[in-house]
Amino acid sequence: MASSRAIESIAGLDGRPLVLFLGAGASASSGIPLGNTYRDVALEGLVGEGGLSGAEMFFDLLHERQHFIPGEERDRAAFAVNLTLERVLLETFRELGFRPRTDSAVIRDIVRDCTVALEYVRPGRKAIRELAARLPGQLIVMTANFDELVETDLGVASSVLFRPEHFREQRDDLVAYATRGVAPTPILKLHGSVNEPDSLIATIDTTSAGFHEDVLSALNSLLEATEKPLRWVWVGCSMRDRDMNMWLGGLGASALDEWWVDPLPGRSLDEFFVAQRAPRWRRKGQELQDRLIVDSADGFLRELAERIAILGPGGRP
Repeated sequence: MASSRAIESIAGLDGRPLVLFLGAGASASSGIPLGNTYRDVALEGLVGEGGLSGAEMFFDLLHERQHFIPGEERDRAAFAVNLTLERVLLETFRELGFRPRTDSAVIRDIVRDCTVALEYVRPGRKAIRELAARLPGQLIVMTANFDELVETDLGVASSVLFRPEHFREQRDDLVAYATRGVAPTPILKLHGSVNEPDSLIATIDTTSAGFHEDVLSALNSLLEATEKPLRWVWVGCSMRDRDMNMWLGGLGASALDEWWVDPLPGRSLDEFFVAQRAPRWRRKGQELQDRLIVDSADGFLRELAERIAILGPGGRP
């Protein structure tokens, strides 16, 4: 169960935007495996083995091909432990060349699982629908997931951005929504969408250097236009996404009012906190546990929706 203090703080919006950033943990209850499951399938397609051994073999493959992203080649063991699905997909797509992404076994698995998951309306998915209805002009959903669980049958008008050109063309609309409550509800899918497999992870050239410049421009414009700090809840996120962490590393100390939701907080979250938050937070006497909600994505979203139903969008009964 989420703490009442945390729920009260997040729910007390006072008309300001609320960003829910949904990680793989937010889709897991609908039957979509976590990223490491797909990562291992992708590894097997490249080196014939998954898991830690496959990750180490993948390191050797990148060394042989000279396909490292700057900084990766320094520590083989750390590379293997922190390897993500997105990083393996970069090499998978590079190997595919101009062939369709669905020629890859892992992409076929992802498409199949995401399609089947649409049949389930778990508590968290239902809660997001309720939040979208109760927080028009306030709720912003972001995700690095590929699935279509949020936008399908959401119940309110929404705008789904999943290609760089979407972020460029709709940047002003995103700012208008966040500052003046102009509909529709934005759903930002930072790594693409499964309904168009060629959108996944953008391209080698752009993703290896972080988010595409059009995605970065939209995110930065959102921050610049909104009252700081922007309320931001990481739901079921491992905090291992290279692209997101590169962007976060460049933000000022007061940019985000962050909370983390995770039923089993792990090493990767601790490492993120130490690397990117601890020095600034500890000067103010804050630790990660002060902003950590130990709960499932479904449990947290359900409680948040129920509390906002009582308080109303302005944070008052």
